[in-house]
Amino acid sequence: MSRCRFLQIKRYLHFNNKEDLPANRNEDRLYKIRPVHDLLTERWRSLYHLGEHVTIDEGMVKWRGRLSFRVHNKNKPIKYGIKSYIQADSQSKYCWNIDVYHGVSKSL
Repeated sequence: MSRCRFLQIKRYLHFNNKEDLPANRNEDRLYKIRPVHDLLTERWRSLYHLGEHVTIDEGMVKWRGRLSFRVHNKNKPIKYGIKSYIQADSQSKYCWNIDVYHGVSKSL
């Protein structure tokens, strides 16, 4: 794929309507990808039922670009990134729920 074609696709690829955007964009910083995020977590939950062995894991996705909710931790191997909390079954390692930390903490 050529660079120009990639940039065209990237320019016109949207997951949310502009009419559905929140008035205060600081409320939900994931508003642009919220429909995809909600669809994925809904499907994960419907396909698997958690057992009695459940774990919550904290992970970092490496990200060095500009992002308002990027996290910096100088003591970790991945110093800059997007922090996420993952609720999974500890025996099968199936990801049941994921929450991206964007400045507001909430419970899984």
